[in-house]
Amino acid sequence: MTKFFILIILLNITHFRRISAHNLTQCSLSDTQNITSGQFDSGNYHHDRILYPHGYFGLVKSYINENGSEITSESHIRGCSCMNSTLKCIRRCCLDESLIDSENCVDRFDKPTFHGITKNEIRIQGNYKLIDHEFTCAGKEKFYIVSNEFVKIGEDQTIYINNKGSVVEINYAHYCIDVNETERTLLVGVCHKSYDFIYNKFLRFRFLGIEMLVSVPFFLVTMIVHAVIPELRNVHGMSLMSYVGGLTVAYLFMGTNKILGTRNACLTGAEPCYNLNFCTVSGYIIYFSIMLSFFWLNAMCFDIFSTFRHIRISKAPKKKFLYYCIYAWGMASLLTIITISIDASNSISDDYKPGMYYTGNCFLSAKKIVQFIYLHMILLVLISLNTTFFVITAIKINRVRSETDKSFAKNNNSSHSNPNHNKDRFILYLLNWSMELISWMIDGDSAWFYVTDSINMLQGPLIFIFVLCTKHSRSLIIKRYRIYREKPEEKYDETFTTRV
Repeated sequence: MTKFFILIILLNITHFRRISAHNLTQCSLSDTQNITSGQFDSGNYHHDRILYPHGYFGLVKSYINENGSEITSESHIRGCSCMNSTLKCIRRCCLDESLIDSENCVDRFDKPTFHGITKNEIRIQGNYKLIDHEFTCAGKEKFYIVSNEFVKIGEDQTIYINNKGSVVEINYAHYCIDVNETERTLLVGVCHKSYDFIYNKFLRFRFLGIEMLVSVPFFLVTMIVHAVIPELRNVHGMSLMSYVGGLTVAYLFMGTNKILGTRNACLTGAEPCYNLNFCTVSGYIIYFSIMLSFFWLNAMCFDIFSTFRHIRISKAPKKKFLYYCIYAWGMASLLTIITISIDASNSISDDYKPGMYYTGNCFLSAKKIVQFIYLHMILLVLISLNTTFFVITAIKINRVRSETDKSFAKNNNSSHSNPNHNKDRFILYLLNWSMELISWMIDGDSAWFYVTDSINMLQGPLIFIFVLCTKHSRSLIIKRYRIYREKPEEKYDETFTTRV
């Protein structure tokens, strides 16, 4: 018998040692339950037919009681009870011994006479449970919304509330529900600043989608002008058309998805936000298009760099452009194939998968590490290369500043004819995609995120201004228009400066 108890103790010690390497990272201690009686297997924990993956369970020495106080206890295993696919949580605004009087939680015994429904009569349908911990707003003002404004609680515990004709979504951590036992109404409690911010975030998300679609016509005009003017159809001009073409497809799908995803019918559940197949396919199309634009931008920066450094890749422009095509399309295709393969693989954790087909984002997963691996790491490398090209080219221009007028005046048909013009393009290209990197590093809830993201979303108008509104481009457009109208061509003074 003694040996049996020793064996049991050793097994428990081994069990807890294996669990000790796992920490609760996906939820707060107040949103957990004791799952010590479960089983640990292959890095996951099983309890009561619920699977708790890594980060959703851990060994702790305390718990949160019903009054919201942390109580020290013996070591035990707790799992996130509100963050798994089987059970969802809804927070109460007041403790079970309290009730809402006007807008405050008061002791039930301070108000002994009341009529109507009580919180004990709240019926939660489906796999939900009420959390009895008192909901606080961490210094922010809490206000209540009456039941006729309540719309829906979604499967992910998000609540949807009508406001000013639009539906606002609020994460479960930022709201609570309860009843006003005097008024006999169901109430939704929301932190004041949180509610205002989330509503503004909803509007800004839709605004970013509109910004993207606004850029599309500017992209199209830029491509059309380069297509109809022979002087602009050089290697750099054709590369620019390819770059803008990739952005056009990416912005068209991304802008459409953002607007579709903020429709009231979608948020209230009246109809699905996206068709699953469309969402998956559009995610990969967006990814491929963005990668394509990245590498075409890199090819353009190298083209400007090679022109000023007199690097000869090929004397034939068509052959040179073909090399750029193979590079840009090849790299974009390769990365997209790798992304699809990783998504389809069963040997890689979901935490590191792109998540195009199961996250519902119609693009990469919202996890920072995923976005860095599959998008921003590649962008960081290319921006570093492009910046290097820019610095070396700027140094070269300064060294031959006195000779640039003569050397470039002989080739007025080239888009490389103005050093200042190319410097402006370099700055524009680097600025736009640098804003994308800054947006990734900034917290998505920060107002600065939308400032930097808006600059990036408005690439269409910026490229249009920097590329087509120059003196050289205007003269070519006027010349082409006069030929089309069969009018005599007037002399148009083109004088290029070499100032950097």
